[in-house]
Amino acid sequence: MPSSTSASTPPPPSPTPSCAWATVRAHGGTARVREVAAALPDHEDPTDADIALACAEADPEPFLETALERRLGTGALLRALRVAHRNAPDPRRARRATGRVLKEPYRLDWALIAAARLGRRLPRTAADVLIRRPDCPPEVTVVLRTGQPARPGRGLPPPAPEPAARQPWRPPPSTWVPEWRPPGDTGPLGESAESARHALRTMTVAFDAPEDPGAVTLAHLDAVIERGQLSAFEVAPLVRPAGLLASWVGQGSGCADVSRATWSGRAALHVETAALQARWAGGGVSAERWAAFPPLLRHYPGSLPELLAEVSAAHPDPPDARNTRDARDGLTA
Repeated sequence: MPSSTSASTPPPPSPTPSCAWATVRAHGGTARVREVAAALPDHEDPTDADIALACAEADPEPFLETALERRLGTGALLRALRVAHRNAPDPRRARRATGRVLKEPYRLDWALIAAARLGRRLPRTAADVLIRRPDCPPEVTVVLRTGQPARPGRGLPPPAPEPAARQPWRPPPSTWVPEWRPPGDTGPLGESAESARHALRTMTVAFDAPEDPGAVTLAHLDAVIERGQLSAFEVAPLVRPAGLLASWVGQGSGCADVSRATWSGRAALHVETAALQARWAGGGVSAERWAAFPPLLRHYPGSLPELLAEVSAAHPDPPDARNTRDARDGLTA
């Protein structure tokens, strides 16, 4: 019985030595090829052996051409492409192996490549790679793509689309656009900046006013900020009681306001209220101050800056901590 052959075929020899001999021949002629071949100690490489045999002839030119064509010509390229296609386990790896073969310095005869495609001697993966070469003639492109010769009078088909480059994943853009609403009624805050400041200094603010229509509410503050009468930076320190804003920031009742557009007055007031507390705690707050803050917040009638100042006065920093903080902030000499 015949012996079983291996599924994989050894790769053909690289055309790089043949390309080196072709360079020597192009720059020095036959005499230089003979000189280099005679200087080699041995001829273990098959290409070197063929060159040495060609140099032994009386007229080595046709024999040199045959020796180089055997390793560097289109026939050698077709053999290497078939081996790469046969040894690859899947089309993706076959395409990669074909690309590596086509990077070698083979001599491309496009007429012979088209004939190989028409004779079904060219792997499909190799044809797909050869089509994308910029030096591929248009008529050969038709043969490689369709397997049929280009017909006179018929236009060439459009080039095959290039595979799209793989892009990093990005989250889809949000299609939600907040609806713009005109500023509402300012109520007791009036229509000017002075009237709004006076009302905030003399009146308390409620979350809403189901029982007292004349009260100042968060909706009125929203309208004042959106109309531009006062900025959120001015409004936040004037709101009384402090618990209205301090308990609203970071809670479920304030998350919906922050999710609105940046023009929303409530979103701006939310940010400025959080900034007030952040500035107070920026230099470091002791545990005693944090423990004293929530009980006072529940029933404190004043504004948030007044509450923070009262907590700081009731629980002053130790002298060493105060000196360290002042030195860090550059307040001591």
